Amino acid sequence: KSRNFTANNFSEKIPLLSIAFNEDPYEAIAASVQCLRESSSVRVVLRNEKKFPDVFNYLGWCSWNSYLHSVSEEKILNSIYSFSRNKIPVGFIIIDDGWLSVRDGKLTSFYPDKEKFPNGFKKIVQIAKSNGIKFVGVWHTLQGYWGGIDAESFSEYKESLMRDQLKLERYLPSPEKLRGFRFFHDWYSYLSKEGISFVKVDNQNDQPTYFLNNIPNQEGAKNLQHSLQAAAYGAGMEILNCMCMGPENYFNWIRSNVARASSDYIPGWKNGTKFHIFFCVYNSLWYSSFAWPDFDMFTTYDPYAWIHAVFRAISGGPVYFTDRYDKASNLELIKKLALSDGRIPKPDEPALPTKDVIFEDVYNTRIPVKARSFVNVEGFGRVGLVVVANINKNGETEDYLISPSDLFNEEGEYLVYDWRANNALICKLKDAIKGKLSELDWKLYIISPLSESIGIVGLVDVFVSPKGISRLERVENSLILRLEDSGTFKIFVGNRKVKAVAGSSGKYNYDENLSMLHTYKTSEGMLEFKSDDKTLIICFS
Repeated sequence: KSRNFTANNFSEKIPLLSIAFNEDPYEAIAASVQCLRESSSVRVVLRNEKKFPDVFNYLGWCSWNSYLHSVSEEKILNSIYSFSRNKIPVGFIIIDDGWLSVRDGKLTSFYPDKEKFPNGFKKIVQIAKSNGIKFVGVWHTLQGYWGGIDAESFSEYKESLMRDQLKLERYLPSPEKLRGFRFFHDWYSYLSKEGISFVKVDNQNDQPTYFLNNIPNQEGAKNLQHSLQAAAYGAGMEILNCMCMGPENYFNWIRSNVARASSDYIPGWKNGTKFHIFFCVYNSLWYSSFAWPDFDMFTTYDPYAWIHAVFRAISGGPVYFTDRYDKASNLELIKKLALSDGRIPKPDEPALPTKDVIFEDVYNTRIPVKARSFVNVEGFGRVGLVVVANINKNGETEDYLISPSDLFNEEGEYLVYDWRANNALICKLKDAIKGKLSELDWKLYIISPLSESIGIVGLVDVFVSPKGISRLERVENSLILRLEDSGTFKIFVGNRKVKAVAGSSGKYNYDENLSMLHTYKTSEGMLEFKSDDKTLIICFS
């Protein structure tokens, strides 16, 4: 049950506390969120009720850790040319902080800094698209810039701005009676005409300090968020939310659906890597009810890049890196994150801590962090992924256990595939696989229920392998597979004997060494094949 509380700084009823009890912690969270929705007069829209932005279905790149505030047209273009030269299939880029026209920490214009971006954004967008990059986004803070808006520079928007009553020199788009909508509308109309597809909106948690003592917090936050979203989506642009984990923000994302789940990524910082993974995984437990979690950018030449990469791969949110054009990217790692056309093999559910570690302190103890997510394969069902990693503060070796029961509840047999070791076992629901992890070491397991003795691993060239198979169909003594990319695939077929494997290019030949493109082999019930066909037919004797 729920009760409503009001206070002077709230214009509407919102729940002060929501508690749920359930043997399943994920169900308890869902019940608590539902209680919140029912008891609040605010319209709360959940993640699974909103569309995932198409832009983030692709591998991305962000300028921030590459160039910080020294970003420029020249550097952005050099990065674009670098992606093309190295055949990195980037689908979107973010021009982060440093592009705006500012004075004394305040926004002075809708247009980019003329010295850094003499041609605006049209040239960048044109060259980006000619090099296969579908989307270009730009960064700004919810207040315009860190110090807000320079009122003198935007004198024509006087009625659209609100003055901070505590720090009188600060202004932001006014949340009062949605007056700030005009400011966002005109800004985004310009950006849209320049070819910008989305905005990364930072510093959202600081917004209440601007209208403190002006209007109630919840009213201000709701009106500001609604103005922002109406302007963005009206201009055909998506939103990536950042520094936004206060309920005054995520309660009011009626369409916005991707949001940072942590503080900033810091390259090369060992303890920061541990903190970052810790925060992202555990924050997602509650936060992903309202939006897909964004684990932030990372550099592929970071000494801890692989552990950063695998957690981002299973996160369900955006996957984007922040390499400089004049440093060698880790191309081997990047290939594990994206398909050849730049699409990321995105799980269908956010990564959450497994039940056995939800109440554990995986940083201060020798208990590994474990995160799980799922892929839905049409015609087959759910296939699970678990990443287990050692992030304890002292760097001590840890023991770990992996079990199908980390993901599933149904009794039966499961295929458990160790992605790094390239081997598999058949397990019962509560069987456990043991192992050890050194500091910042990790393991990825793909766990598939066996359905009529069939189990799915998928495209083993990428972390989220099951996403390489989008559909499985059983026809008499055959399987028809819809494949998402070319590469090496694995499925478990049990004691079936393969009679033939065929695709649009013809029959595949048996080759024990798998040296030819169109080949297949079976070993201990696992069928492995290489294919560049989109549809494959496997016939059994």
